[in-house]
Parts: sequence; structure tokens; C-alpha cells
Amino acid sequence: MLSCLGIMAKEENKDKYDGFNVKSLGPGDDLTICAANLFSVLREFDKEGVDIIIAESVKEEGLGLAIMDRLRKASGE
Repeated sequence: MLSCLGIMAKEENKDKYDGFNVKSLGPGDDLTICAANLFSVLREFDKEGVDIIIAESVKEEGLGLAIMDRLRKASGE
């Protein structure tokens, strides 16, 4: 069975994943935007039937801690 793969990338890296289903979380230097986009990007992947998501990490300081915590929880960790 083939799995549908999606990549959640920072805006500045999204073009590095040519040929993949890529969604931008936002600019890596603006974690407020990344946090605001997190759930909408996850919902978009869900609507598309994506069952494996590879997400770029953000620096785990301040708001980055919350973003990474949400990603870990979404992954079932």
C-alpha cells in the first residue's frame, strides 16, 4: 500500500522539495506566523488524504517550544 506523503516546510525551504506535496508553515524567522498556520496546514493535509507528514523543525525557544510540542502531539508521540 502506498502512503500519501506531505511535507510541512518553512517558507524559505519549500522549493527544495521539488516533486512533493509541500505546504509552507511560514517564514522560519517569524514563529508567530508559523504558529498561526500550523493547524490550517495540518487540516489541509488531512483533507487531501495525506497520512505521512514530514515537518521541518523550528528552534525550540519561546513560541518554537509550543510549535514543536503541538507537532509532537499530532504525531502521536
